[in-house]
Amino acid sequence: MSVTLNAMKREDHTRSATKKLRQSGQVPAVVYGKENESKSISVDSLELLKTVRDEGRNAVISLQIQGDSAVNVMLHDYQ
Repeated sequence: MSVTLNAMKREDHTRSATKKLRQSGQVPAVVYGKENESKSISVDSLELLKTVRDEGRNAVISLQIQGDSAVNVMLHDYQ
């Protein structure tokens, strides 16, 4: 069973928009895969930290993207 994490799509990729996201407590991220189109998203930093701490870095996370279907993901790179 995978843990669920909520995410929002992001359209603005400018440096200032990304900086504002981080200041508001969001983490910018990208979802990609072999047969999937890449999607730019943002995730709440506290929810992400709790999920990684509880489940571990290798856990399968069900990412519920706003206005889209759920996608099963694994954390690839975390900075």
